Amino acid sequence: MADVPSRLREIDICYFWFQTGEPEAALRRLFRADQMLVVSCPEACPQLLADFGRGGGLRLLYISIYKAPLLAQLPPDAPGWKGGSPARASAEQNPFWRQVNLQGHPEWILYSTAGQPRRPFDDPNYMPGWQRTAPSVAHYQEAVARGIQAVAQDGRFDGVYLDNFIPGRCGQALPWLVLDDTGHYKNCPVEVYTEAFYDLTRHLRQRGQSASPAGKYFWLVINGECDPRAQALADSLVIESFMFSWAWPGSRLTDAAALEKLGQFESLRARGGRPTVLCYFGFSGHPLRQDATRVRRVLQQGDAIFADMLTLARPALLSSFARANLKQSGHAGPPGPNHPAVAALAHELPGDLELAREMYNAPWAAVRRPRHSPPHGEV
Repeated sequence: MADVPSRLREIDICYFWFQTGEPEAALRRLFRADQMLVVSCPEACPQLLADFGRGGGLRLLYISIYKAPLLAQLPPDAPGWKGGSPARASAEQNPFWRQVNLQGHPEWILYSTAGQPRRPFDDPNYMPGWQRTAPSVAHYQEAVARGIQAVAQDGRFDGVYLDNFIPGRCGQALPWLVLDDTGHYKNCPVEVYTEAFYDLTRHLRQRGQSASPAGKYFWLVINGECDPRAQALADSLVIESFMFSWAWPGSRLTDAAALEKLGQFESLRARGGRPTVLCYFGFSGHPLRQDATRVRRVLQQGDAIFADMLTLARPALLSSFARANLKQSGHAGPPGPNHPAVAALAHELPGDLELAREMYNAPWAAVRRPRHSPPHGEV
């Protein structure tokens, strides 16, 4: 894969704005428009996108090839983000989701052995209308290509944030079924799914670049598995729930373990790419400043882009998502009352605007230490 443009070296912050409108004044002041912005409901924040366009920032549209909508079955709410996907009013305005609309295309859906459409994360309570997709189906691949072309030709965006990149976890619930050209079910082996997923991502990248205006680079940030093949495709790979999380207890890493994780991206860095660490502040059970201090200390030693869904400034921005997905915190059932996230949500932990300003406007490049610097102790 080609080298990543040097522009990525100037990016210190990635902002995730999955909300239903423009940021209020207190939050808008936290954004640096020369950095990177990810949106899922672009029609809800045209001014924010315009700010980043004028400021020279990178504007990425949230998409997934792991799931797709039946638009007519999505909740007819105002634009929104409910437990991991946009509602109908937003999805209908999204140039990618419109092209991969599952309506009239049952062959694009992945099925269980009982012939039922598979839900994202096999969660029966996931937002209605969203289904797992079959990346090996040629007509679905063509729809993805049309969707990426539409994004690349839309002047509001510089690339995409590809979520749910999980081809290697496909063997957990086999067998899977897909519909063939005759309308009959056939098995979809894990190897077929996995290879098709990588091939589709590679094709997505190529189509985005070929459809972009002359001289414009098409950016691809991937959230999911960070194996060598993913490192060869992406400009940045996201480490979600970095160091601590509302959902995954295993992500509460020590400083040394976090630095070790950041060291697993050498092939990405060799191309000029960098990892992005996505933090979910407010759900660890520790004070916000303590968690932020730890993240800053680690990033001073391990080169990465800092990202947050503005949960330092307003933890409640993530609370509805966390409430809907706390069941992901373990396989033994829902978390108990002593789980840090449960306690935080029960008290709607207040944010810290001053601390958020320190982190979101931090001159990270100026404070990074050489990679061989020894890690500091724990807080």
